[in-house]
Amino acid sequence: MIEALDALAGLAVLVLQRARQSTDALALAQTIKALEPLAATVEVLHHLSVAMTRQATRLRDQEAAKQPDGPALSAMDTALVHLTCGQETVMTAHHLLASGRHELHKAAEKRNSSQHLDQRPPPPP
Repeated sequence: MIEALDALAGLAVLVLQRARQSTDALALAQTIKALEPLAATVEVLHHLSVAMTRQATRLRDQEAAKQPDGPALSAMDTALVHLTCGQETVMTAHHLLASGRHELHKAAEKRNSSQHLDQRPPPPP
């Protein structure tokens, strides 16, 4: 699992470098298309964060069973608050990216329909 996440992080760095070099050249349709795999990737990150938060919860529960008043329990509780907030933030990011993509798609459709109206011959007098 750790190796897979390391590989994902390394690939993400390469994608970021490539995006920095080419993002300015994207047209609206290409931007809409690029947002789809980005949102899908963020969705995967959400599922990974859910899995990691569940594991941290299991570890916290095991710690509580061993030492209910142990010194690590408070830090683990705090960690779970942060992990849960992170998990929700990733889910929100996915939703916002998908919503933004949807709105850009609507804008492209409206722009295209108005361009088609401009291309029609004028009505006869």
